[in-house]
Amino acid sequence: MKAERNIRQSQLIGPWGIGHIMDFPNDESLVIAGLDAWDAVYQSARGGVHEFIIKDARLQRRLGVSHFRLPPDYRDRDSDQQNYGLEIPFIRFPLWHYCPWCGYMEKIGPYQPRRLQCTAPNYKNRRKCTGSFKTFMIPTRFIAVCENGHLHDFPYLRWVHGDQPVENNCKLRWMEGSTTELADIWIRCICGESRSMGQVFEKESLSNIEKCNGKRVWLGEIDGGSHPCNSDLIVLQKGATNVYFTLTKSSIYLPDGMRMQEFGDVLRDNPNLTELINGKPDIEYISLIAGRNSIESDKLLAYIKQEIGIVDITDEDVEVEEINEDDFRIAEYEAIISGKSANRDDLSIKLAGIGEYNNLINDNFTNIRLVHRLKETRAFYGFSRAKYDPRDIPAKKKNLSIKSKNWLPAVWYRGEGIFLEFDDNKLKKWQSEKIVQERCIPVIQRYADFKVPEFELNAGFILIHSFAHMIINELIYQCGYGSSSLKERIYYKPGKMTGVLIYTASGNSEGSMGGLVRLGYPGKLEPVLTLALEKTGWCSSDPICISSEGQGPDSCNMAACHNCLLLPETSCEFGNRLLDRAFICGHLENGVKGYFH
Repeated sequence: MKAERNIRQSQLIGPWGIGHIMDFPNDESLVIAGLDAWDAVYQSARGGVHEFIIKDARLQRRLGVSHFRLPPDYRDRDSDQQNYGLEIPFIRFPLWHYCPWCGYMEKIGPYQPRRLQCTAPNYKNRRKCTGSFKTFMIPTRFIAVCENGHLHDFPYLRWVHGDQPVENNCKLRWMEGSTTELADIWIRCICGESRSMGQVFEKESLSNIEKCNGKRVWLGEIDGGSHPCNSDLIVLQKGATNVYFTLTKSSIYLPDGMRMQEFGDVLRDNPNLTELINGKPDIEYISLIAGRNSIESDKLLAYIKQEIGIVDITDEDVEVEEINEDDFRIAEYEAIISGKSANRDDLSIKLAGIGEYNNLINDNFTNIRLVHRLKETRAFYGFSRAKYDPRDIPAKKKNLSIKSKNWLPAVWYRGEGIFLEFDDNKLKKWQSEKIVQERCIPVIQRYADFKVPEFELNAGFILIHSFAHMIINELIYQCGYGSSSLKERIYYKPGKMTGVLIYTASGNSEGSMGGLVRLGYPGKLEPVLTLALEKTGWCSSDPICISSEGQGPDSCNMAACHNCLLLPETSCEFGNRLLDRAFICGHLENGVKGYFH
């Protein structure tokens, strides 16, 4: 089934995506279908699939795909005017529904086109819900998941009957008491059996009732999966935050390693490279010209294909490039530091002389870069349930479709930013202090219990991350963008890169209006940093905040709360974790000396 809703393309990359349960008005609960169901939508577009394709060579290699595709949007087929509204396929889930009037429960089909009206029998002492009442059934709130990402309806029949046989004529009713406690919710069967939901969230509550059979309902696997799982099921409410964790990767777009200018010069000197033989480029001739110019023939071929509009969209497997997040960002870091860009529309950087700033900047930073234009690619490669787990990209991709795909959903964002590189020598000296090293150990350990670290976590990382939050909280008052419009991108690998990019990112031109980059110029940045440091030195929750030994999500912060450092979730790469303003301004009581002390 297809549902036309007001959903932005970017929302299907994060926070929502394939396999996510979405609640819509009128008590409709739908799960976003897999990539197999998306193909038909792409083919129905006026220009076919090609109008949705986007490319980012670095990110493609990392995720093992040949290209990315924008989530399909609806376009009026009968007019030239484009009316946007997503046309993403959905499947109904949970399948168990109940009548809010009489409690009658029924399991509906996953492709039910419309809401189901109650068809309950006339229970004693209750009025029928059919006829003039037109009572519609609503989805139940309980579901079951496993840590491998599979999704199940809650087994209400087995929950009620236990080891007893379930007859074909057994019908259930959802009964709620006078309180909101789970123990006051009862599932009753017409055979006389009943059971409270009070123990539903106990550990291994379903261990003796049902095991995971590998269901991937978002791919149409309703009765059982093609790959048995047999894991323990975890009972959750369908709106719980741990039902679904979006997994995405992003990159600042660098046109094929910043060598597009070189390829463009070769193509300009040899215009016949674009001539096709039987609809395909002349690979032998391209290899010859590439050899004469000492460049890679495969990259020159890819550039020529892009110039003449040929895109490979085969479903052959592409090997995932195993690379850490910090190593992946080194190319971006080097491009920003050098200030070189092959395409000014995608990446435009101005070098700001560090000597033009005052001592506050000179004493703490070695480089300032003004990024007038940038383009960010953000791709969705999978999800996890019960616990955040970004590992094993190939396995996560397999949960997105039945048939192997050579593409993933992605979107492009355009924006602007300010890049600041910390003084590496001063940073090393500061974090060599024993008290600084000891202070960050507890939060790093707690973070590792929650999420697999993708960076080398130490005091230097926490300092740069805390600084990013501090400066964003001040920039929003002067740059013209809201707090949720500014984002951070940390570049940290000891001895190689120690910087942070504060940038905007929007699906249209609103991400590059100039208001942010203007504040990075000499005479503008110093007052912003001064005010930010003054405000960070004191929090309205002090002394509780500065003396905290663990607060925020999963207790992964030290001195950081909503009154000082926390940002909207869309702005922070790490979910408002790994923050400590004591590393910025110091903590006199504990003897911690801040980097800006």
